Amino acid sequence: MHKTLFGLEIGYIWMKKTLNRLNINDNEIFFLFCLSFILSFSYLVWRVIFTIDYSVGAIYLIWPFLLLLAETYSFIVFSSFSFASINVRKNKLSTKTKDINYFPTVDIFICTYNESENILRDTILGCKNIKYKKANKKIYLLDDGNRPAIKQLAADFEINYIARTTNKGFKAGNINNALKKTDSEFIVVFDADHIPVSTFLIELIDFFKDEKIALVQTPQYFLNPDPFQKNLDLTKQLTNEQDLFFRIIQPGLSQWNSAICSGTNFVIRREALEHIGGFPESSITEDMDLGMRLESMGLIIKYYNKPLAAGLAPETFKDYLNQRLRWCAGTLQTFLFNKKDIFNNLNFPQKCFYSSGILYYFLGFPRIVFLLSPMLYLLFGIKPLSAPLTQVAIFLVVCYGVKIYLFRKLAKKYRNFLFTDVYETAIAFYLSITVIKTIINPRTPKFTITSKDVGIAQTNYKLFLPQLILLIIALVSFVIPVYQLYKHIHSLEALVLNLIFNLYNTIILIFAVNVALEKKEKRQSRRVTIKLQANLENYKKNKTNIEVMNISKKGALLFSRRDRTDEFEAILEDENSLILPNNEKIDLKLIKTYKKGHGRYYNVKFDLDSKEKEDKLFKIAFKNSNNW
Repeated sequence: MHKTLFGLEIGYIWMKKTLNRLNINDNEIFFLFCLSFILSFSYLVWRVIFTIDYSVGAIYLIWPFLLLLAETYSFIVFSSFSFASINVRKNKLSTKTKDINYFPTVDIFICTYNESENILRDTILGCKNIKYKKANKKIYLLDDGNRPAIKQLAADFEINYIARTTNKGFKAGNINNALKKTDSEFIVVFDADHIPVSTFLIELIDFFKDEKIALVQTPQYFLNPDPFQKNLDLTKQLTNEQDLFFRIIQPGLSQWNSAICSGTNFVIRREALEHIGGFPESSITEDMDLGMRLESMGLIIKYYNKPLAAGLAPETFKDYLNQRLRWCAGTLQTFLFNKKDIFNNLNFPQKCFYSSGILYYFLGFPRIVFLLSPMLYLLFGIKPLSAPLTQVAIFLVVCYGVKIYLFRKLAKKYRNFLFTDVYETAIAFYLSITVIKTIINPRTPKFTITSKDVGIAQTNYKLFLPQLILLIIALVSFVIPVYQLYKHIHSLEALVLNLIFNLYNTIILIFAVNVALEKKEKRQSRRVTIKLQANLENYKKNKTNIEVMNISKKGALLFSRRDRTDEFEAILEDENSLILPNNEKIDLKLIKTYKKGHGRYYNVKFDLDSKEKEDKLFKIAFKNSNNW
């Protein structure tokens, strides 16, 4: 009895210290995490001791052990994600605290290789609009494509242009080349398609008054739907696939100084960068390599959980897949090349989180096992485990019930449990191949550029062939067992349980196949989310107040409250103008209107007659990111 009380007291003290360390305000989430961890660990112990028949031959133990390894992998990765995400804070610094006397010199690098002038024009304009002491801000266009047209574009915008004759080191080499020709105290890095808001530096630069902070990273935010949103027609139902990482996982990692540099939208201290020898060129994911090197030296990467730049997500599934495969290969390279010199110098929490990040890219193997497991039983009677159905059902329902509820609490609006499996299934086969190739020869993977051209809609049927084959097998698996049950080959309980798993797998396989069937992007110009009060004026000079919900160079979405709808529609004519807060007047045409919620929405198309008006509209759209 005394031992039990002593154990409970020790547990209480440990929990209290952990809560204080994490500054956790939501005790429910911490309780759910502990419960999920205990239940899942107990399940694995039960699986090892009671569900594997060790008396059978070694060959019959292969599949049961593969499934057990897959479940163990899932337990480790989910536990790491949950622990990192227990207490996600905003990490925001109010612009009101800006030190008006602190304006260190800053070089802004825009990295490009083959992106179009239209994409670069918006990014350059965004960088020029960044509010900062003019004498202390310089903008450089780093063109690794060495293109005369891009050089002229830089001249037109009156910014600096740097090019080189080789592509050695790819993006990292491009930046290192620019470092030799610049000298500011801090460096801002943007990919060619990421447009900053005007408050980018004002919101971030004060962090560097702390000498230990080497880098401040912001989330990536996307103006266009990713392939899952676009090809599955779920733009309104799904957030961008990367949102979970940038809005939940990264802030959690930041609490342990384990935040990952994500390659764009960050500010770095030149002194810290020079201390590690510049951007590492040994890996095709130079960003993760850079962050690991900084943190291994005791320097801090601060994560500012507010998007301050908007970019373009991969538009096709092919581009999405190539990007993920590059990240996978680069992450493995970073570990394999740096294990002795850098990884071993990380502290224990950093080693755990980086190891989990590396382990994540092995997801293809367990996902394939989970997909095959019910099929092998239904078609060939291969049992993945031996245990009473009641015990299996209780463990699965309780463990997964708590796990799914915890995931919903942690992931918030950024992810649901089903689509986590869909994302994994869509890339599982190709990810597994990349892992094997990279481990065998780490220097094989090469740097690839993610295409950002608008309107690409070419389906590559090879990309969903593995998923399609498995989908056909899964459908066949529903039919064959009927005959087998008739012949008393299967028990009814085991059959029902595997049919349920097979049904779930069939659903995620259908999504995984359909995401590779490309659909054309509808919008020609990206809409930026804003909430802006403006006025609508008709040709008779009658005006009414209207709210602008999103805006682009081509058009906008307007909103009129229910109590003002009649007033709005009374002045609506064929010829109308939108008067913005800067008194800029833009002619528009009504395209579509619909009721929703507490008012009516109006899709309008702009008639812009000059680049000057486009630029003024641009400045309004990227004034701040408060509504992203």
